[in-house]
Amino acid sequence: MSLTKILKSTLNHPHSKKKSPVLGYIEEFEDNSFWSELTSRLAQRDAMTELKANNLHDIDMEERIKSISNAEEKWSKEFETFGLDRIRTDKTQHDALH
Repeated sequence: MSLTKILKSTLNHPHSKKKSPVLGYIEEFEDNSFWSELTSRLAQRDAMTELKANNLHDIDMEERIKSISNAEEKWSKEFETFGLDRIRTDKTQHDALH
């Protein structure tokens, strides 16, 4: 069980009369972490595709940072504007996994 789940179950115990204000901070942190991590991972993936690399560390640092930064900006704008509404999976990749 994750630390977040333990904290939530402890702070929001059924015998408690009111919801702990700490839960709001935890939920905000989780939400921010989700979007940050998703943006970062997609940006790294896109940079590897753009630079035709199998490993980001094989790429010149300046080129890597520029490519990742551009992709992070693109994904940040996408998520701020549309959330996950326009995100789709590649059916061919999906079928290969299942």
